[in-house]
Amino acid sequence: CYQAMVNQSQQAIDNLDYQSAINFLKAAKACEDKPGDDRLLQQMDALRNQITRSILSVQETYQQGNSNIPQQNAQDLDAPNYGSVTDPRDKRSYRTIQIGKQTWLADNMNVALDSSWCYDNNPKNCQTYGRLYTWEAAKEACAGLGGGWHLPNKEEWEVLIDNFGGVSDGKDAYKALIKGGESGFDALLGGNRNSDGEYYLLGEFGFYWSATEKDATNPWYFYFFGVDQSVSRDSYLKSFGQSCRCVKN
Repeated sequence: CYQAMVNQSQQAIDNLDYQSAINFLKAAKACEDKPGDDRLLQQMDALRNQITRSILSVQETYQQGNSNIPQQNAQDLDAPNYGSVTDPRDKRSYRTIQIGKQTWLADNMNVALDSSWCYDNNPKNCQTYGRLYTWEAAKEACAGLGGGWHLPNKEEWEVLIDNFGGVSDGKDAYKALIKGGESGFDALLGGNRNSDGEYYLLGEFGFYWSATEKDATNPWYFYFFGVDQSVSRDSYLKSFGQSCRCVKN
């Protein structure tokens, strides 16, 4: 079973054959309970991950209106099933994902507002990581989506992270919530901006505001630490620029 799947997968990879890739993933799932040597098992897992990433990339291109390839229901791929929401202010679309009973954005906010910036003032970083917002601007960014979208409070972040082991260790949650993780949340390591306009830690940390204030000047935020591969929380000045995700009522 496994050897046949490995052989068939090459057509999907070489020719970017969309339907062949779908068929491979379905057949591979049917092989899961059948015996196979360790080498083939590892090879097929690697192929399955490679093909799944390729198809999800195709789906994202389709959703942006740049492809004629037919959209495939992500449930058929045993992968996250994304919805979408469009910001009425700039008509930008964001992916949405349901995790437990919550509905979150699966992309960082990127609407241009006062007190928001691209990392290093480079627009390419906004395209990749979204904008960095002060705390007040982050609240405005989420509220402007309408439809019950808002900046998540501390408890809402904790509910999300508790689905994957919580912040006490934070490593399982990191693996699930970081870009490419099983949850589909796709957190990014977008760095931050201090009150003096200096940028730090791109590719090392992802800092995300919560709506909950620890005190009058310091709200809680949650951060993804790439080197340690963990998720944790802290509080700091509202004037810092950090990434923004939104959750729906």
